[in-house]
Amino acid sequence: MQRLILAVSLFGPAAAASYAIQRLLDAQGEPTGILLTTHIPYYWRAGMAGLHGLAIAILLASLVRQPAYWLRYLPITTVVIVGLSALAMSVRP
Repeated sequence: MQRLILAVSLFGPAAAASYAIQRLLDAQGEPTGILLTTHIPYYWRAGMAGLHGLAIAILLASLVRQPAYWLRYLPITTVVIVGLSALAMSVRP
């Protein structure tokens, strides 16, 4: 049960960090590839962030030997990751 709690709890910070990194990389230059409308990049980044969060949650929850130990540090880790992601997206280059 603790592994499931750890996996569910890791999904949010991992998806937030993935979305922030994708958005910051997209802000570096013009998007290439298919003809983009205004909503396609948002849905693409959100979908990929969800997949990244799911993959990281499953991977880490299956590899962690003592989930109770890591659950103690999860709240502060979540605040730091999500806070830094929000701060990075709010700063204009």
